[in-house]
Amino acid sequence: MPPQGRETSLKHVRTSLRRLREECGLQQAEVARELDWSASKLVRIENGSVGVSVVDLRALTALYRAPDTQVDELVELVRQTKKRPWWSTATINSAYKKFIGFEADASQMWQYHLSIVPGLLQTDAYMRALIPELRLESAGQPELNSLAKVRLRRQAEIIQPPDGPEITMLIDEMALRRPVGGPQVMREQLQHLTKAGHPDRLHVAVLPLSAGPHVGMQGGFTIMRFPDEGIGDLLVQENATGNILLQDQPELVQRYHDAFDGMLGRSLQGEQARDYLERLAP
Repeated sequence: MPPQGRETSLKHVRTSLRRLREECGLQQAEVARELDWSASKLVRIENGSVGVSVVDLRALTALYRAPDTQVDELVELVRQTKKRPWWSTATINSAYKKFIGFEADASQMWQYHLSIVPGLLQTDAYMRALIPELRLESAGQPELNSLAKVRLRRQAEIIQPPDGPEITMLIDEMALRRPVGGPQVMREQLQHLTKAGHPDRLHVAVLPLSAGPHVGMQGGFTIMRFPDEGIGDLLVQENATGNILLQDQPELVQRYHDAFDGMLGRSLQGEQARDYLERLAP
């Protein structure tokens, strides 16, 4: 099995346990009675609202009569998830931490941004001008500094390494024309975007206003793909409260994939996108 990060390891364990139970023909309530657990414990393990200990994992896999090799693999994955990643101590909510975990695990990402420059490509000045304005509730300077610090660390971990994920970022023209932080901040941000692409793995495209209406006008989104083929693509959506919605329903994710492809087909890419950005940032 390919190496995994924390969030995809947890997802693999949950999926495997659910599959093993179903192959045995057992209902969740039957498993709970057999192990003398509360009725909700297995539900929470399988839906990811709580983790699973090695002891509980061994109890479940013994009941399901899982092969020793699979048990050893799942035990090792659970032990890996106990290691604390860099974002675990950051002053951010749990949904954001989970998002960063999946982002760190992804091998491919497709992102569409409607009204702001994507976080992974923001300059320090742009993000510090932007972050306070996106919040429904005011925050002190230490919290704002922490959020900016996390975003910069994400850039260092995802964008800068030569072996990072393959990313296609589609930015709406509205995001590029909306002033954030004043003319100088915007000029530097746009100049940064002209140099951001890597031909082999980071592609920046611009969706012009002339492209007309499209499904992305209802909000930005990210689709993530992971090295483990047993884990399906993940759709990520965010709102102004800071809540991040993670969707893994295959049909829904595929519809967003199709929408992204349609929008990308109407976008400026490669040299056309760079020429456009250079004209916006003289």
